[in-house]
Amino acid sequence: MTSTPIITALLLTVVLLANAQSTDYNEQVAQANLFANDAQNPIDGIVALRRVEAIIPKVTDSLQGQFFLGLGIAYGQLGNRDSSFYFLDKCEGKARGIKDDLMIIRSLNTRALVLMGNADYDESLATYQRALAIAEGSDEPEYILATCKILGNSAGIFYQLKDYESALDNTNKALKLNKQLENESGLAYNYLRLAIIYKDLDSLNLSVENLAFANQFLGQIQDTITLLYSKNTLGGVYQKKGDYKNALREFKESEKLATKVNNVEEIIYTKASIADILIEMNQFLAAEKYVKEVLNLAQANDFANYMRRGYDLQYQIALAQGQYKAALKYRNNYFMISDSLSSADVQKRIAELQTQYESERKEAEIERLKLEKQLVEANLSSSRNAQAGIAGVGILAIALIIVYFIQKAKKEQAERIVQELQIEGLQKRIMELISNQKEYNISLDYNGLNTKLHNDLTEREFEILRLSLENKTNTEISEELFISVSTVKFHLRNTYAKLGVNNRKEAFEYVVKKA
Repeated sequence: MTSTPIITALLLTVVLLANAQSTDYNEQVAQANLFANDAQNPIDGIVALRRVEAIIPKVTDSLQGQFFLGLGIAYGQLGNRDSSFYFLDKCEGKARGIKDDLMIIRSLNTRALVLMGNADYDESLATYQRALAIAEGSDEPEYILATCKILGNSAGIFYQLKDYESALDNTNKALKLNKQLENESGLAYNYLRLAIIYKDLDSLNLSVENLAFANQFLGQIQDTITLLYSKNTLGGVYQKKGDYKNALREFKESEKLATKVNNVEEIIYTKASIADILIEMNQFLAAEKYVKEVLNLAQANDFANYMRRGYDLQYQIALAQGQYKAALKYRNNYFMISDSLSSADVQKRIAELQTQYESERKEAEIERLKLEKQLVEANLSSSRNAQAGIAGVGILAIALIIVYFIQKAKKEQAERIVQELQIEGLQKRIMELISNQKEYNISLDYNGLNTKLHNDLTEREFEILRLSLENKTNTEISEELFISVSTVKFHLRNTYAKLGVNNRKEAFEYVVKKA
């Protein structure tokens, strides 16, 4: 009779220990999720989450969903679309199981951002609409805030597509909701977005008006970096209007803010902008002073892009003053830096792909070793159970374990095959990049090329195609044409479709053979 209290006490102790261990697992995963969410480098976030992967089945469904969401976001930031969508699918599945609509919205929002980064604008907008349908069904502040973010991101896509009417409509809707929430940061960013759209529409007075509102709220929330960008934008608008006095005022205020936060790149940018305006005002002596500061800072901090801009400004000054020999020297320096930047950009992309390839290869190897370990453990478990003489239920349990691990092995083998295919794809991309360095410039005729096509290229598509075949990167094309990199990708995709090719290399071969 006395054994019953002892057994009860032992059982209670076991339950308490189990609960304590479960709480510890939840704490570990929660900390990993928090670290990944705050990590500046997505690779650090992935490493932190992978460390707790083994205990994920032992924590709450909510933490599991957050874990999968964290991996989906991190892989998306690295541009690994397939891995991102794999974990986002798992996150959405968990979220639907526990009816967590906010987690579903976050998952869809992340998916749409990844699609947007790949210039899949139509699919991205469709995904935002799915998220919006959920978010708009609630009047709770968290859902309204989510709606604001979705509308803002959708406006960004419409802006890239130059659908300014839709961009303005979505931004104004987001602005109205942020006023309802009295959300100062949301108000600041939406006013800034409106200003940028109006600037592209040449509605400069409306752009100035919205930038003033944006600056007011950015000052209140003390977002110095965005305030710098806003003031630089305002300076650019004034410069476009020919109001050089106000343009100089805004750029000089930006220079003070950049110096205050010790942001060297922004300091160089504002000094270069000031020099540009002074050149337009024919104040060459003052402009030369700023240009020298730009070149000194750019050289000290290894900012080749700004060294190139500095030489371009010197060229403009020398040319305006009739100093043709000096102008030629500055122009040669400009082209030397441009050539080195083009080569360095290709080498950088090759290095990034090689790093990603090594990362994928190591991850595949880790998955293989884990699979082998689990299969060995399964065999040992079945062997021990057989030796113990467990009959009936025991045999059934062993059979279930074997079936479980066989299914799991098949699944992990399939995942490993996908990873190997990704690695193979990366290797091919590396070889293409290396071979691209050997390509040479060709001459194109707009009308002549269009006679070969069923659907004519637009002038913008032809211009971007020409620059791409001159071995210029998407970044260089965007800088030369004053458009975003995403817009360059969008036009290239349309161009490839009209040519009936899939990539830049095939486009080159087509033009050589046909045009």
